[in-house]
Amino acid sequence: MSNNTPDKHFRYMDSARGIAALMVCVMHFYEHKYIGRPINDYLSILFNGRDAVSFFFVLSGFVLSYKHIVLNKPLDIKQFYVSRFFRLWPAFFIILIVDCVYAFYYNGSLTPHKLSDIFISNNDGFWEEAYLIKFHNNYYGPGWTLTIEMCASFLLPFYILIAKKNKLLIPLLIGIFYVALDENFYFSIHFLLGILIACYYTQINVTTFKEKKWFKFRYLIILFAIAIWPIRYYQKLSHFGWTYLYLEDFLNINAFHYTAISSAVFLVIMIYNKRVQKFLQNKVLVYMGTLSYAIYLVHPFCISMIYNMLEKNIPTKNPNIVVTSMIIGYMIITVLLAMVLHYGVERPFMKIGKRVISKMKPSIIIVDPAEEVA
Repeated sequence: MSNNTPDKHFRYMDSARGIAALMVCVMHFYEHKYIGRPINDYLSILFNGRDAVSFFFVLSGFVLSYKHIVLNKPLDIKQFYVSRFFRLWPAFFIILIVDCVYAFYYNGSLTPHKLSDIFISNNDGFWEEAYLIKFHNNYYGPGWTLTIEMCASFLLPFYILIAKKNKLLIPLLIGIFYVALDENFYFSIHFLLGILIACYYTQINVTTFKEKKWFKFRYLIILFAIAIWPIRYYQKLSHFGWTYLYLEDFLNINAFHYTAISSAVFLVIMIYNKRVQKFLQNKVLVYMGTLSYAIYLVHPFCISMIYNMLEKNIPTKNPNIVVTSMIIGYMIITVLLAMVLHYGVERPFMKIGKRVISKMKPSIIIVDPAEEVA
């Protein structure tokens, strides 16, 4: 494809990201109350927010590599890093401060001395967590996923370069990561799967894709992907037994390996199935996708507010009314605060990032637009 081909915005993928973010919100809401109880595991099979992060990572791998692999646009490594920094860090940093201050305010221990301990003396590791590179998550629990996203951003240009040289190296790299590396690289497999899908995007997004021999088994593949998606909760509820646990330990299999495969299948379905795309292009779903990062960031704070302030002040003891009121209040507050964060922090800093990039001189161009995918 020509280097002048305009970037394509996948609105249906925005919607899918929004649905995944809402799944995380719902799961953390009921998990806050029912953690450790079987009802939590049953609900998690339906609202599997814990494994929705797998989809985030696979989708990120695809979206971030698409314009360089499919549209054949050059990748300037310095500009890429600056863009990712302004996309991820400012909104996270604001929410980290809010969560930190609110936690001590609610406990009644927010004093000038405590603020000095947090932000100046750094007694609780605030600044280590704010760096968003190593896994320090004292204040903001879901921050571990953002650490993975940020660290993957450092590696993605090189993964894309490998894919441009020869796309068959990507499944080889996935295999190497699985066999030779430990937990810290579980999620590189997710991003690599997204890049692999980008490598085959042109073949997937054509009518002849349906002529592949294995396409007649697509429903079995989809059912398999759906079945293994909540496998961690099946294991908790039914206890697979010693043999499975031994094999899981021996093969170093993590539940996120299963959901990486499921997420890749779901992404391929969205790319080739026009009916799925049409459904996901609903305006409400697309808007939720636009707010997805902000929703993900603000939802832990909203959960704390609901359980700390609203639950005890609902003027009824009827559990159904209490739960319904809390869920409605939680979703409204989450979306409203997400809008504030998106329009007040995310978008302005993304614009700043673009202005910074526009003034930067070319650095290391690690993708040559003259080369074709092997």
